[in-house]
Amino acid sequence: MSFLDNLENSLKALEGTEGSGFDDANLRSARKDDERAAAPWAAKLKAADFTTRLMREATVAGHKRRVRIGFFWIGTSLRLEALSQRLDLRPTATGIDAVFLEGNQERKKIRIDLDGDPIRLLGQWLQVVDAQKQHDDSEAARLYDELKDEIAE
Repeated sequence: MSFLDNLENSLKALEGTEGSGFDDANLRSARKDDERAAAPWAAKLKAADFTTRLMREATVAGHKRRVRIGFFWIGTSLRLEALSQRLDLRPTATGIDAVFLEGNQERKKIRIDLDGDPIRLLGQWLQVVDAQKQHDDSEAARLYDELKDEIAE
């Protein structure tokens, strides 16, 4: 079988596995409906004292730990990021969820109260960040010792 025949067969196979355009339109429509339903909560999240205090306290805590904590607005969600750990505050139609992620993998999800104390949420997330930092530091020390021994030889 020639290269072109093989390529043509591969393209036909891919065309057969593609969903119809109606599926894509339905998916986009469902996403827009979800965004509309979450819009009031997104506005509350952006304007809440909870959010301001969370970001301020996270900055102080990161400085003490010598860990950079980044803040990003991704659409209507607020993401805190340190090392490989993330905390997303995601507005939904019924409230705001705090989602703990390691890399792109969800580890835990809890509903938050914007009238509550952001320090409790931050403390839970920073425990995970601290564990990651301790692991990274011990791994770096181990690698340094290995390199030091190799150089000495």
